[in-house]
Amino acid sequence: MEPVMHREQAEIACLICGRNLGPIEQCNNKIRLIAPPDSANRAELVRKRDVGMASDRRDGRALVGSLERIAEYAT
Repeated sequence: MEPVMHREQAEIACLICGRNLGPIEQCNNKIRLIAPPDSANRAELVRKRDVGMASDRRDGRALVGSLERIAEYAT
């Protein structure tokens, strides 16, 4: 039986302003951040001491949504 690879994605949002901070993708137990599209209201995900993940705009903590499977294939 061949191993199966799962790709999953979740959105990250600021808890203060609700801005989308970009999605994260998990594949083979590795997680990477996908940059949000360029816009005038763009906010970026940053790591803050004693806070963890936060928005660079409002210093609001970041909320990671639930992972959704986007692909499944044999390796």
